[in-house]
Amino acid sequence: MWLVTPLLLFSVLTRPSILFVVIFVYLVTIFRSATKDERIIFAKWGTIALAGLFMINYISTKMSPVHSVYIGIGAYNNQFQINRLSDEEGYKYYQKVTNNKVSTNAINGSFRNSEFRNEYYSVLMDRYVEIFNENSTLLAKNALLNTIQAFGPGYDVDRAWSRPFTIAIGCLVITLFIYTKQWFWLLGVLSYALAFTPYFPPIPAYLFGAYILLVLGMANTIELIYKQVLERR
Repeated sequence: MWLVTPLLLFSVLTRPSILFVVIFVYLVTIFRSATKDERIIFAKWGTIALAGLFMINYISTKMSPVHSVYIGIGAYNNQFQINRLSDEEGYKYYQKVTNNKVSTNAINGSFRNSEFRNEYYSVLMDRYVEIFNENSTLLAKNALLNTIQAFGPGYDVDRAWSRPFTIAIGCLVITLFIYTKQWFWLLGVLSYALAFTPYFPPIPAYLFGAYILLVLGMANTIELIYKQVLERR
C-alpha cells in the first residue's frame, strides 16, 4: 500500500480529471489489502492528501471548466447556436456579447491576462445558467449520452455518423457488465467518466485510462458468458 498511495496521488497531480477513479481504486485497494487499523489510517490521510492535491491543482489551473462546460453543449444538436464542439464557439459568443476578440497567442494574446480570462469565464457562465434554466432536459440528455459513450470507443468529433454506433456499443457493454455482475469494472469506468461526462463528451484522448478498464472488464465478461454457455451444453 505504501507504494500504491504515492502513485495514485501523483496521478491526480498530473491529471485532476481522474480524481474519482483514483479515489475508487484507492478505496478498493484499502479494503482488499489492509487490516482494520490500517484502513482507518490510510483512509484518513489518503482523503486529506487527495483533497489537498485536487485543490492545489484546481487553483493553479488557468483554464476554468466553464469553457469546457459551455462548448460541450455543441457536441449535439441544440437551439442555442453552439454549432460544434470547438473552442471557437466560446470565443465567438464572447465576441458577440462584448465586441472583444479573444486572442490565445501564447506570448501576447488577450487570454494571457487574468482579468480578461475572468471576464470571459463570467460571460460564458451567465450564458450557461440561462441555457440551464431554459432547457435543463437537453443538458441532462447530453450528460447521459456522454456517459454511455464512455463505455465504448468514445465521441468522434469529426464523424457524426459514428455516434449512434458508439452509443449502441456503450449500451451493450453496460448491459453485459450488469448481466454478468461485473460491478468493479462498471463502477471503475463510471467513476472515471463522471469526472467530465456530465458536461463534456468522452473524446478518445480523455478515455485512455478507461480503455484499460473496459478491456479487462470485457475479458472477464466474455469468460463468464463462455463458461455459462459450456455449462448449458
